[in-house]
Amino acid sequence: MELVALIAGFIIVYVLGVNVVIRFMRALLRFPQRKQRGSEWRSHEDFLFRKPLDRYERRERKGRIRN
Repeated sequence: MELVALIAGFIIVYVLGVNVVIRFMRALLRFPQRKQRGSEWRSHEDFLFRKPLDRYERRERKGRIRN
């Protein structure tokens, strides 16, 4: 029984780990394509754990706020 539990645990950890690694690699691939413009420069964590942008930041992205 311990062996089955051990194998199941390894599979779960492996799947979770691979998921995070794939998302991180995708973030790295997409990362250099963004232009470096101050606050628009997003960190890797933003790709891994996406937070919805607040209204101000969204407007700033589109370039409507000039200051």
